[in-house]
Amino acid sequence: MPTRITHFLHHNDVPGSEVVGTAFNATARHTHDLNIGVAPLIAAKKNFFGIVDSIQVVLGSLAGGASTVTIRVTEDLAGNITIVPDTTATLALGIGDATIGCAVFKVQTIIRQDLAGPGNGNLYLWVKVDAGSAVFSGSQIAWQE
Repeated sequence: MPTRITHFLHHNDVPGSEVVGTAFNATARHTHDLNIGVAPLIAAKKNFFGIVDSIQVVLGSLAGGASTVTIRVTEDLAGNITIVPDTTATLALGIGDATIGCAVFKVQTIIRQDLAGPGNGNLYLWVKVDAGSAVFSGSQIAWQE
């Protein structure tokens, strides 16, 4: 009898108002709790384990010629243990407001959060732009178990 494999899709949205520039800033990060909306038995585990599918970043108040955004995802608040290394994408500017830019990153990475152990389900998303500044106004991490 064939085995049936079911994937459960989840997402975590974080609004923000952090100002970002051309370097990662210790206070300009979004904390994504990937245990939100997960069955209590799974959320009670000590380490997050899942497949991060995609990451969406929304930047507002683009200034000074910002045209790309670079992300990094870490499993620790200090930003020292990298899970998704620096990845850069061109910002898609808003049609109605060109001071808003978005980028979507296809990650498809299996993550087991245990190097900073024990993990708590939080992943930390950091962004920087190539020039000028922007406001890190929102992000979403979509993942599956």
